Amino acid sequence: MLGAVGPRFTESPSLPLSSLYNLVLLPDAMTDPKNYYEMGCGAFERADYNQAADLLTQAVDEAEAARQPDPTLPQALNKLAEVRERTADYSEAESLARRAWELAKATIGDNAPEVAESLTTLGLISKDRDEFEDAERLYREALDCWERNGGALRNGCAKTLCALGDLCCHLDRFDEAEALHKRSIEIRRNTLGPDHPETADSLSNFGLLRYRKEDFAEAESLYNQALAIWRARLGERHPKVATALGNLGVLYLTTGRYDSSEEAMTVALEIREDRLGPEHPSTAILISNLASLRKRLGRFAEAETLWKRSMEIKERVFGPNSPGVANSIGNLAALYLKMARYRDAEALLVRSIDIYETTYGHEHLNLSISINNLAFLKAKEGDYEGAASLYHRSIDIAERILGPNSLEVARGLGNLATIESKLGNRTAAQEMNEKCLAIRERLLGPGHPDVAQSLNNLAACYYSDDRPAAAKALFAKALNIDERAMGLEGPSIGERLNNLGGVHQRLNDLSRARELYDQALDAGKASYGDQHPTVATALINLGNLLVRQRKLAEAGPYLVQALEIRQTALGPEHPEVASCYRALASLYTARGEIATAEEHYRRAIAILDRAKDRDTAALALALNDLAVLYINTHRYREARPVIERAFSVARRELRWGHRNMKTVRRNYTLLLTRTGRYIKALSINLGL
Repeated sequence: MLGAVGPRFTESPSLPLSSLYNLVLLPDAMTDPKNYYEMGCGAFERADYNQAADLLTQAVDEAEAARQPDPTLPQALNKLAEVRERTADYSEAESLARRAWELAKATIGDNAPEVAESLTTLGLISKDRDEFEDAERLYREALDCWERNGGALRNGCAKTLCALGDLCCHLDRFDEAEALHKRSIEIRRNTLGPDHPETADSLSNFGLLRYRKEDFAEAESLYNQALAIWRARLGERHPKVATALGNLGVLYLTTGRYDSSEEAMTVALEIREDRLGPEHPSTAILISNLASLRKRLGRFAEAETLWKRSMEIKERVFGPNSPGVANSIGNLAALYLKMARYRDAEALLVRSIDIYETTYGHEHLNLSISINNLAFLKAKEGDYEGAASLYHRSIDIAERILGPNSLEVARGLGNLATIESKLGNRTAAQEMNEKCLAIRERLLGPGHPDVAQSLNNLAACYYSDDRPAAAKALFAKALNIDERAMGLEGPSIGERLNNLGGVHQRLNDLSRARELYDQALDAGKASYGDQHPTVATALINLGNLLVRQRKLAEAGPYLVQALEIRQTALGPEHPEVASCYRALASLYTARGEIATAEEHYRRAIAILDRAKDRDTAALALALNDLAVLYINTHRYREARPVIERAFSVARRELRWGHRNMKTVRRNYTLLLTRTGRYIKALSINLGL
C-alpha cells in the first residue's frame, strides 16, 4: 500500500504575494503587529518556516503588549499554529490554536472567522495524530461557524472543506470527499482565481481522491495542474512542488512508468529533506513510496533499508501504533513475503492488521491489503482453506469500498484463483483469473506487469487443464511484457522463464526447456539469492528434465539442493517439499535404487496426507508413481491399494480426458490386466 499524502492547506496572506517579497518596514511600523503578521504570512507561503515563526512570534508579542486588544493577535496565533503543525510540532501547534480559538471567541465573538480558522487548524492537528473523530468534529464545527458568519463562500471555508475532504478520502468515504473537494475548488477559483497556490491545494487533494478511486488519467491531470501552479507561483524547490512530484511518482509506479516514478520521487525527496528535514513525517512518506518502487524493481535490500528508516521516523513522531507506522510495517511484511522470510512477515502482518482494526474498524482498504498479504502467507504455509477465507474477506472489503471492478478486487481474485486451483476448483480458478485480467487490462493497459502476472496465472490454469499450447502463448506474452517493462533483471523474470520452460518440456522441446530453466536459475539467483524458493523451483525443474534425459549424475545435485532450500524456507512438512521427495524418488528409480525410491515416495505421500488442505492432484500423481514402482518390480499386491487410491483421487479432481487422469487410468488398467482382471480393466477404460 502506497502512502501518498495530499498537500497541507495554507491561508492566504493579507498582502499580495508580489508585495510580500519586497516589503520594507519603516521605523514607525516596526512595532506594528500587523506588519509582522503579514511578513510572517509571506514567509509561511514561501515555506521559510523558521523566519515565519520568528516574525509571527514577534507579531504575537507586539499585539500582547498593546494597550487595547489587537485583532491581529488571534490571527498571528492561528498562523503560528499552522507553522508548528507544518513542522510537526503538534503539541505546540495545538496549544497555539486553542489559545487563538479562546481569544477570538472572547474578544470578537463565537462566530468570528478567526474561530473557524482555529477549529480548522485544530482539526488538521487531530488528523495528523490519527484522532479522526475529533478531526471531523472540529472541521464540521468550523464549517458551521463559516455558515453563521457569512463566510461560506470565502477561501477560509474552502480550506476547511478541502481539509474535511482529505479526511473523508483517508477514511475511504469517497463520495463525501468528492462533494467537498468540488465545492472547495469552486470557491477558490471564484475567490482566488484558477492559478492561485491554494486553488492548487484543492486540485491536488482532488487528484489524490481520483487516484484512490483508480481514475488514474484524471488524477494525473489534476496533479499536473497543481504542479504547474505551484512551480509558477512558489518556485521549483517549494515543499508543495515535492508533494505534487511525490504523488505523481506514486501514480507512475502504479501505472508501470518506473523511470518516470524514480525521477519524480527522487527530486521530491531531495526537496523534502532540504526544506522540511530528513526526520519530518512527510519525508518519511516519500521514503516509504520510494521503497515501494525499489521492491517492484527487485532491489530488495534497498527497499528494506528505506522502509525501516520510514518506520523509525513515524514511530518517533506518532508512536508505535499509528496507521502510518502500520503502513510501513505492512509494506515491510510484503517485502519479506517476496524474500521468503515468512516468519518475519507474519509478526509484522498481524501487528499491522491490529493497528488498522483499532484505528479504522473493519472496513478500510489498508486493512484489506494487509489481510490479503496474510492470506498469501497462509498459502505459502500450505493452509489453503485458511488462505481462501482471508482472501474472501479482503475481497469483500475492497468491493464494498471501491466496487467489484477495482484493482484491489482484482488482486484478491488473482490470489484466490491460485488457491482454488490448488484445491482442485479449476473452473472457478480460471473464471477468477479471467476477471482479474480484464480489470487490470482496462485500468492499467495491456503492457503493465500486473497484466503479465494475470496472464501468467491464466496460463497456469491452461497448463493444469492439459492445454499446453494455449499456456505457452500466454506464458510467452507475460514474459515479453515483463522484459519490456523492467528488463531482464526484473524479479518476476525467473518465474516466467520457469513456467515457459515447463511448457516446452511438456511439448517435448527438451533443448529449449533446458535453456529456459538455466536462464530461470540465473535470474532467480540474481533477484533473490541462492536460497529462495524461486531458485528451488528452477533447480527441481532442471533435475526432473535431466532425469528424463537420463543424465542422472547431473540431476542429483540439483534435486538435493532444491530439497534443502524448500525445507529451510518452507518447513519440512510443506507440500512443495513433497514434490522434491517425489522428484528424488524418480531419480533413485532411474538409478535402480528401488528401496530408496520407495522411501522417498512414501515421504511425499505422507506430507501430502498430513497437509491441512491437500493438493489432491499432487497426491494422485505421487500415489500413481509409487504404484508404478510396485508394478515394475512385480509387487502387484502392494500396488493395488495404492493405484486404486490414486485413481479415486484423480477421478474426483480431474476431468476424464486430462493428461494426468489418463496416466493414472493407464497404470490402473495395466495392473488389472497383469493380474488377470480383464473385465475390470475394460470397465475402467470405458469409464464405467
